[in-house]
Amino acid sequence: MTRIQDTSPRAQYTAMQNQTVFPFLFWVPAAEDLSVYIEDTLQTLDIDYTVSGVLDENGGLITFLTPPLEGQTVTLERNMPLERTTQFQEAGAFKASVLNLELSKIIAMVQQLKRDVDRKVGLQATSTISSAAALMLPNPEDGKTLVFDGVSGVLRTSEINLNDVDNTITQTQIAATEAAQAVIATQAAQAATESARDEAVANIGQVKAVNTDITPKPLTDKLNVTTGL
Repeated sequence: MTRIQDTSPRAQYTAMQNQTVFPFLFWVPAAEDLSVYIEDTLQTLDIDYTVSGVLDENGGLITFLTPPLEGQTVTLERNMPLERTTQFQEAGAFKASVLNLELSKIIAMVQQLKRDVDRKVGLQATSTISSAAALMLPNPEDGKTLVFDGVSGVLRTSEINLNDVDNTITQTQIAATEAAQAVIATQAAQAATESARDEAVANIGQVKAVNTDITPKPLTDKLNVTTGL
């Protein structure tokens, strides 16, 4: 009898150097029902890897023919088709093993759905929002994002266009850069003006400057002068 444990049909590993064998701890009815990824690339059964442990309630192993690179992510998932391909015959032979297999497949499909639902955006168990309609997505609008109504929980598009925000930020950065450059230019012009003023005053009063410091300073601090009168 096959027992389906309460286990998520998904396993993920970081490959070690030259590692070729990776376990999965969930039941799979066929090797084709197991999806194997290296990073985001789906691998091909019997070309990239082989599977052992089919129909084992404790799971099995996948073995790569060429090991993944060290540090790559390996993902194993059960992805059996959500369909029924068998049917019991009227007044036919009734075998418990056949029925158990069909029931196991149903539970496996439910586990797959739960795995996928658990990995999607949703509400917490304690959320006060109970209406599924509140989470319906509005029609997408270019450059706008989703926002919540804090009372009803309804999703809507933002009033602000993020493209406009980006443009505003860019223009602000440009303006700030230009302002900084203008300040530097103003400071340079002020220094030049003070230097010219000091030179003019020294010339008018026949003042001899013995201080060679050319940094902008008040005239009284900058010059050690004597008059020629």
